[in-house]
Amino acid sequence: MKNKQVRIRPLFYMATVSVMLLSFSSITSNYKVSAKTITLSQLLNQNSLASQLILNGSSSVNDNLITLTSDNTEQSGTAYIKTPINFSNDVSLNLSVNIGNKSQQHDGGDGMAVSFVPADQIKKVNQKNGGSLGLGGISHIFGFKIDTYFNRFPEEGSFKADPPQFGHRQGDGQSFGAFFDSKNEGVIHTITDEAQQIDEKFNNQFKSLIVSYNSQSSSFTVTYDNQVWHYKNMQKFQSPMYLVFSAATGRNHNVQQIMIDDTNYKPFTSSVTVNYLDNRKNNLLPSTKFTGNIGETYKINEEKIPGYILSNQSQNSSGIFNETDSEINFYYQPMQHHVIVNFRYNDRILRKEVFSGNTGETINYATMPVLEVLKKYQVTRNEWPGTFTIPRTDQQNFYFNIELSKKNEQIDTNEASNKTSNKTPNQAMDQHNENKESQDQTVVLPEKENIIPEIVAANDDQNDSPRKQQLTFYKFELNNSVNIISHPKKDKSMYMTTLDQGMAIEKKLSRQAQPSPFNYKISSFTKVLAVLATTTTFSDR
Repeated sequence: MKNKQVRIRPLFYMATVSVMLLSFSSITSNYKVSAKTITLSQLLNQNSLASQLILNGSSSVNDNLITLTSDNTEQSGTAYIKTPINFSNDVSLNLSVNIGNKSQQHDGGDGMAVSFVPADQIKKVNQKNGGSLGLGGISHIFGFKIDTYFNRFPEEGSFKADPPQFGHRQGDGQSFGAFFDSKNEGVIHTITDEAQQIDEKFNNQFKSLIVSYNSQSSSFTVTYDNQVWHYKNMQKFQSPMYLVFSAATGRNHNVQQIMIDDTNYKPFTSSVTVNYLDNRKNNLLPSTKFTGNIGETYKINEEKIPGYILSNQSQNSSGIFNETDSEINFYYQPMQHHVIVNFRYNDRILRKEVFSGNTGETINYATMPVLEVLKKYQVTRNEWPGTFTIPRTDQQNFYFNIELSKKNEQIDTNEASNKTSNKTPNQAMDQHNENKESQDQTVVLPEKENIIPEIVAANDDQNDSPRKQQLTFYKFELNNSVNIISHPKKDKSMYMTTLDQGMAIEKKLSRQAQPSPFNYKISSFTKVLAVLATTTTFSDR
């Protein structure tokens, strides 16, 4: 087909608008976008159809009318929606097309097509005029054409000759409708099955063109001007397919226009999978998948994970959905925490153990070594479990208290309680009086004149004694703390002894005496005993 003139009416217009509506919605990390059905009502709500279409060559848009070629020679125009169609669902396009007012015998041509072009080939559209309807050189396409110019001869790299049942001479055949496709080489091939001749009384009238696809049977059905075409059991599309309206003229020409009356399909979507990983590429959170229409923009924000800090993120955290699925990785590093174990006694911290660890790590600690050092204490309450796994939290420090008490304190308390509980009220009162008397710290000493002179003289040399007012006859220092037990003063005469008698007593006591609990400076231990013997009674001692 050298001079095929095809005039497409606003058929493509509506389909294009419907897809474009959805494609401009953007997604964020806060919600998931899924494809919605494109309907005519959505298309009519658009302020500008042109903003949703990619136009090439001689094509233009005016309101809802797409003009692919004017009534001039050597033109090629295409228009396609920015978002490809999802053929996993049914597709329905209700269009109206105008293919001009001239037949090929009256210099009319070349024709128009509704086709589906792979995403990786879409930028090649509109590179050829004439018989290829602007689609020559594009591989793996499929569509339906209204061919108004008979091409007896092929064009290398662009299209093959038209089926011979529609003519024998170049430019002097019958207009027809047929499915077409292309293989790897991109040469347009007319599928002869179901190809049908059409009425050439065009008269610049818009005629109905309905294209539908059944996803379950993988079959196409086309209805044009009350004629029907079927294409069954076709291979499923392996990649996203763009809906393309195209038309071309050569030496013959016609105005070719398309309008979209109604549409029902879902746009093809791609996905972005977001992963939240630690430095070892382990998932910290379940991966999230976001979907969007091809050409839509997205921006994914990182998730805040308790116990972790964002360390790195992919450069594609914002971008545009394309024909292939992609991934975004956010990398996190664990926070450092402190675990503090306090050994407490009476609200005082006797010992503190501090451990550092990252989120998710386990602290193992045995308290026995510390308790062996604090052997005078026993545990009354223990918050430390022995092992502790640091949870996912932003909390920096974790405190565990081990409450202690002195072992002796615990025993004395129990014994006192037991003894008291076993006594009668009278016995308890007597015991209380005895304890009260034993706690009397008063020391009563004899009058100074009753002390033997030698001892008094010795005492006078020790005027610096801190206990001078109580012990006027000797001075001593305690090696350790002792309870001083005093006796009440009695009206009894004191026994007196001479120094010789004291010396004799001294010799006797020296053989029986135990080590003294104190050191004395004025006299020896035996002299002190002698003094006691002369100043106290036997019952007092």
